[in-house]
Formats: sequence, structure tokens, C-alpha cells
Amino acid sequence: MIRFADIAKFSIALYFLVAGNIANAETPKVGSSMFTDGTVILQSKPLSLAGPIGNLQKAAGGDAIKVERINLNNMCLVKVLENVSNDGQGVGLADELMGIQWVRVRVDSGENKGKEGYLKSNELIKGVDLVSAKWVPIDSNASDESFVDVRYSVNEFQGDFEIRLAFVEGTLNDRPNLPIATPLISDDLVAKEEVIAKRSVSGRSREGSSCRIAIGKGTPSVRPIRLFAFVVYDTTASDRPEIFSRVELTIQEPHPLSFELQHEAPLANTRKDRVQLWVRRHLKAILKEAEENEIACEMIVAPIAWEALENVRESSFRASGPGKVHASDSVFDAAIKSADRGIGVARQVEDLGLLPIRSVHDRFDCLKSSEESIKYIAAIMGSYIRIAKDVYSAEGKAVPFDGPHKDNTPLLCNFFQGLKPAVLGFHMDLLNCRIYFESKAKSGGAYQIRQDPKVSMDAWAQANINYLKLVISDPGLKHSIR
Repeated sequence: MIRFADIAKFSIALYFLVAGNIANAETPKVGSSMFTDGTVILQSKPLSLAGPIGNLQKAAGGDAIKVERINLNNMCLVKVLENVSNDGQGVGLADELMGIQWVRVRVDSGENKGKEGYLKSNELIKGVDLVSAKWVPIDSNASDESFVDVRYSVNEFQGDFEIRLAFVEGTLNDRPNLPIATPLISDDLVAKEEVIAKRSVSGRSREGSSCRIAIGKGTPSVRPIRLFAFVVYDTTASDRPEIFSRVELTIQEPHPLSFELQHEAPLANTRKDRVQLWVRRHLKAILKEAEENEIACEMIVAPIAWEALENVRESSFRASGPGKVHASDSVFDAAIKSADRGIGVARQVEDLGLLPIRSVHDRFDCLKSSEESIKYIAAIMGSYIRIAKDVYSAEGKAVPFDGPHKDNTPLLCNFFQGLKPAVLGFHMDLLNCRIYFESKAKSGGAYQIRQDPKVSMDAWAQANINYLKLVISDPGLKHSIR
């Protein structure tokens, strides 16, 4: 008959046999597979830290630990100070059997900031912790996309993951400078979101990593209240992570461009950056039309930039594309998208044989194309210069605003916007500008640039001439278009 005392003796013997085998086995160090000294990791409730090393008391049987617990009520950052082996630190049999290891840490944020203790490896939250998201200066590359550098740390996670950039509309629970351990997208958290860029990453146990994400799209349909980088994990990952980290990407100038560029110009940190990227995207067309019409490239870019940055509209019934070239100056024709030819400089360059003959309706649709708008702007600017040359040549004089060393862009913007000279009494176009040029040629009068860049395209072009030169520089070709 087996007595209870015999069972107890056998159990005790078995216990010490197992304990001895484990103690003699080589136990992996925490630092060899987990974290290096100085690593900052993410922790959230419910989480406890073991107290000071003096409170780690090995019990008589070696299978129990007496610790002081510090409760972390909110998410905080914890810095690893030292990796602790299982040898000689009072780690009991139960932890050894379960493969639990220890690290000495210091709380780096929250109400317990500065406190030190020991953390069990099975209490470490696993996943990807986003640290920061910052814009890359667009002048540092020749791309027509903007880029964002995202820094992150991988905490005990080996699977693949994806970092996404998305506009979010709705209410978010903020904790400054700290990621939040809840999914970014959930019915009770946000109203809607729209992803604009993403990058796939292969996860490894490391910290201080980063990746660069390209943004080639304009502002999406979601109202750009806030822009976040966040992590999406591979759902097939065997070790499901616990961190759902996100970090806000601040946009220095979040206000929209005018409608004609708002959804086409790639998103960037500033509005001028967005226009510059749009120009890069259409640089070949700008080069070609500038050369064919014998004008400076700035004369094409300036109207497009001013209209997008300063003359911001949600829509227009007379204009449909970059530079806001009017399909017709007649409000009635433009409103009904007439089948007639309409009036204005767009029709006049067609009549000069520079572009195909179109109705108001067809011209409005055609001008929605960036390439076609560039053609019309170049033809209009080039026509003003050719007419001026004819007039001044008849007087035996040189055009004062023409020539490679003359900065004629601001003045031509004055003509393009619809100058209203006293000699005419109404807005200038390609049919009546000859009268204006003749009066200037005979009198020798100087051409004036207006003063307010908010309402005057020519004043803006003059104030931003260095920006225009920068915009038309092609980093890829390593030369200035002019």
C-alpha cells in the first residue's frame, strides 16, 4: 500500500532532481536574444515591475520570489539598463521551467518616471513601436514624390509588418509623445481614414531602425484633419503582437491648394513644396513648350504657382486646369459650356494657328489636362512677346522686356492676368495689346509691376523669382532650364 508520506518523499526527490538539472543547464542570457542595454521599449497596463534587487529573495526551496510590485497605470516608456541572467539573481524554479528571464529597467515616462526595478521577459509587450515620422526635404532628391522617414523599434517580434500613412477624420485619444496601445482604426475611435502611402517591412528584433515612405498622391477626399503613421501586422504572424503604435506626422502648411492642383500635386510639408513637386512631374512638357514658344520656363510656372497658392478656389465655371486659363471670358458662354467659340486669349491663340480650333465646351474639357493647360499658357505668353517685338521693331526699337538677360516673367504675368491699361480702358488681350505696346514704344514709357502679391500675379512673381528659378531647376539633369 502506497502511503502519503512515500508520495511526498518521491515528489520532493523529483523536484530537487529537476531543479538540479535546470540549474546545471546553460540558460540563455536575456541580452543575447532580447534587448541591448539602452533599448527603449513600450509598456502599458496592467504591468508590474519587480522592486529593488534586495527584495528578490530566494526561498528555502528555490522556487519562490518575494517582490515589491509597482503598478504602471498608463502606457509608459521603459529603458533597459541591464540584462540579468538566471544565475545567482534569485530567479526561482518556476520561472526557469517556463523560460522566463529578467531585465533591470528604469521607467522613462509617466508618474513612475525614474523608478528602477526588474521586469520579467513574459511581461514585455511585443510588437513594433513607432518613434517618429518626419518629412524629408524635397531638395535632397530629384524625385517628383515627397518622402517621410519613419523611425521605429521592434520589440521581440519576428514577423512582417506594414507602416502606413493615413489621414484620419474623427476623435483620437491623445497622449503627447507616446504611442497608444489600441488599433488606429476602430468604430469607436475614428469616423473615417484614408491611406495615402505604405511600406512593407521585414520584422527583426532590433531598435533604432527606420524606413523611408514615398508619397506620390495629392490630398485625398478625407478632410486632412490629421495625418498619422501607424503599424499593420501580417495576420499570418504566429506571434501575434500587442502594440498598435502610431505617431502623428505634422504638416507645416496643411491648408489646401486651389482646386486645379489640390488633388494632383503630391502631398508635402509645405504648399510651395507641393507645387514644386507638381512642376517636376510635368517638367518635360514645360521644357518643350517653353522652347517652342521661345519663352522662359518661369513664364509657364509662375501663373500655375500663383493661381494654386494665392488664388485658391474650390471650383470655377470659367477655368478647369492649372493656371486657370479661361475657356471663355464670357460668363454666359462659360456657364452653359457653349458650343460657340467664346471670347478671350484662349480662343485667340487658336485663331493664330498655335492650337486646334475648339468650342467653349471642348476647350473647358481640354484644359482639365495639365499638359494642355501648359500648351495654352506657353502660347499666350509667347504671343504677347511676338506682338511686342513687331510693334517695337516698326519703331526701330528693341523690346525693353525681351532678351535673355531681361527678367520679363513678372511683367508677362501682368499681361497674362489681364492688365487694364488706361490707354485701353478695358482688359488687355492679344487683339488689343498692340495698341498698348504702340503707346509705350512711342512714348518710351516704362512698364510697371504692381505691389500686392496676394492679388497681383506680377507682384508675386517678382517677390518669388528665386523660388521660380528653384522650381524649374531639374536636379536629375543637373542643369538649369533657363
